[in-house]
Amino acid sequence: MTLRYNMNQNKLQNISELIDYNFDKKKNGLALINLANSEERYTYTQFKDEVEKVAKILIGIGVKKTDRCAIFSFNCPKWVIVDLAIQKLGAVSVPLYWRSTPNEIEYIVNLVNPKVIFFGDMALARVFQSLKTKTQLHSVLFSEEKEKGTLNWSSFCSLKGIDNVERVSENDLARIVFTSGSTGAPKGVMLTHKNLIYEAFALSKGFKINPSDIFLSYLPLNHMFGLAGEVYTPILAGAEINFSNDPKAAIGYLSQVKPTIFLSVPFVLEKVCKNSLQKLSFLGLEEKLMQLTERRPPFAYNWLLNYVGKKIKQKFGGQIRCLIVGGAHLSRDVEIFFKHTNIPLYQGYGMTEAAPVIAVNTPGHSKIFSVGNPFDKIKISKDGEILVKGENVMSGYFKDETKTLEVLQHGWLHTGDLGKVDHYGHLFIYERKDDLIVLSTGKNINPLPIEEKLEELFGIFKAVVYGNKKPYLVAVLFVSGNINVDYEKKVVKHLQLINAYLPHYERVVKYKLLSAKDLEGSKSLKVSRKKIINEQREVLEQLYLQN
Repeated sequence: MTLRYNMNQNKLQNISELIDYNFDKKKNGLALINLANSEERYTYTQFKDEVEKVAKILIGIGVKKTDRCAIFSFNCPKWVIVDLAIQKLGAVSVPLYWRSTPNEIEYIVNLVNPKVIFFGDMALARVFQSLKTKTQLHSVLFSEEKEKGTLNWSSFCSLKGIDNVERVSENDLARIVFTSGSTGAPKGVMLTHKNLIYEAFALSKGFKINPSDIFLSYLPLNHMFGLAGEVYTPILAGAEINFSNDPKAAIGYLSQVKPTIFLSVPFVLEKVCKNSLQKLSFLGLEEKLMQLTERRPPFAYNWLLNYVGKKIKQKFGGQIRCLIVGGAHLSRDVEIFFKHTNIPLYQGYGMTEAAPVIAVNTPGHSKIFSVGNPFDKIKISKDGEILVKGENVMSGYFKDETKTLEVLQHGWLHTGDLGKVDHYGHLFIYERKDDLIVLSTGKNINPLPIEEKLEELFGIFKAVVYGNKKPYLVAVLFVSGNINVDYEKKVVKHLQLINAYLPHYERVVKYKLLSAKDLEGSKSLKVSRKKIINEQREVLEQLYLQN
């Protein structure tokens, strides 16, 4: 079974046409709200007018179809207005993460050679001005600050526009999204209007998004999970979008915004889970709750699970109907915890190269531990790799034919993930092909089940197992509480229990306890195994030198 809807019944050709879809039903509704500036808000009619005005101004300053325009800003309404205006005229939107390093920004700008770059504020503009870029371009601020050589927003909007928008096809390039580049230079994923429109329709129909829904946009908009889920999908449905200009401030806005749909990465949900358990510690119930969530809880404890569930719903504003999680691996104990506390959690799976959602659980089509039904064609290769084909798959990497041919073969996108599909069409993810550990003895080990077992001990926020080309496994364990002698004894006992049920070559022989305060998510709020291993390699290697 798949969720292959008739995605684009009206045959939209341009992603900006999401605003026009069912416009009469949503024209007076609130579209965009800037939480950092309560006066900046737009109805759908005002939103549509602003996009058309900015598109004409861009044509007036010389931007043509296929020209590239960059956005270097935090989340805000003007980000979306400019993004859709760029694509409306057939130019290509290139979003840059506002916390990227100067070297990353310099590399991307020199590669794409944008005609215009928009800045969230003067601080970001000054970061750009310090770079060695080869390109001459127009610079525009979203703010009213003044700086020589840069137009502020009012000055930009006063420019004369030209109403000469060229026809755009659904197969035209709409945007270039750069991946994090954790294994080298960032790769520019080329996505067409068709890719983006397909995803918006699929998510909107899967979750039955409607004009009464409320979204909080806080995930970085240079990543497709945040852009497709928190922006394009609600625009299609005519829902309200509230923008937080800092992901770390988003939780503080929940009680004010009261979202009905909330997108999250596992890193955020794991924190919510751990914090909820810690607040029960004064009652001595945190370990009991973890034990209950490992299996079907006895009826007598339903009161405890319902109590915790209500508290978590209140934390998310009290109106949440769908909590959608993606972007990284969600541990099983966290998924079970949310299931037994009656939180409507739906896990999905995707990648930038698929615009981004490949599969997702939805109301009425959900199975625990799976990432849901695929949106389109999917198959498992002989070596277990997940291959994807459909209208959401990218056209390739920008100026990199070699890497494009590596992952796109005969129309099939090679994801690099291993998994299976059950008889009901639910997709299950095992691991990354490159996460597989091969010991010096030749034994192949999937680290994820071992890491999940380690994380079942209360207090262990994140576990990472290491041992490629080594004789045995070691691990770093990030602890959310105090690390003391008593807790060390609990870890030793827990590890002994786990090792007792594992084959000898899968046992963790040594470990190091570290504070979870030192653990941060990546730019997309993911906690990457590769990132942790790279940062803690010296600590991990040292474990092999100890007796």
